[in-house]
Amino acid sequence: MDQSIDKKPELIGNLRIFFNQNKKKIIIIFISIIIILAAAFTWNENQNKKNLLISEKYIKAGFLLSNNEKKSALKYYEEIILSRNKFYSLLALNIILEKNLVKQKEKIFLYFDLLEELNFSEETNDLILLKKALYYIREGNIDTGKQILKDLIQKESKFKSLAQGIISE
Repeated sequence: MDQSIDKKPELIGNLRIFFNQNKKKIIIIFISIIIILAAAFTWNENQNKKNLLISEKYIKAGFLLSNNEKKSALKYYEEIILSRNKFYSLLALNIILEKNLVKQKEKIFLYFDLLEELNFSEETNDLILLKKALYYIREGNIDTGKQILKDLIQKESKFKSLAQGIISE
């Protein structure tokens, strides 16, 4: 029992010595942790604000489109695609294709290229490639569209059977 009582003051003394000898290091580490946490929090808040702004643009574009203001809606959809937001960029391109808002093929292919550069899951990337192939075929460039479909088949995509069905037609 006496030994445990003797060790407590010794332990406290050792801790005091350690803290006194390493006071600057401890303060620097503590301040660094606070700065890193503040930076992470600020970055997260900034990302949330960007997502909110993009979602508002998406809603506004949908409203404009429903009011038959296609040019204004297209500007918002293009801004969304160029923002490279993973969720809303894909939705914006889908609406542009569905409503045929852009007549220039080059612009559409640029949008597809921008989406392909984003780090989507493999399944989502395959879906983008499938849509790109269908767009090529719709616009008369059947060979390029079929080549993309063949690439999807070779890579054992989840869309393999769909791609095979399209090629066989």
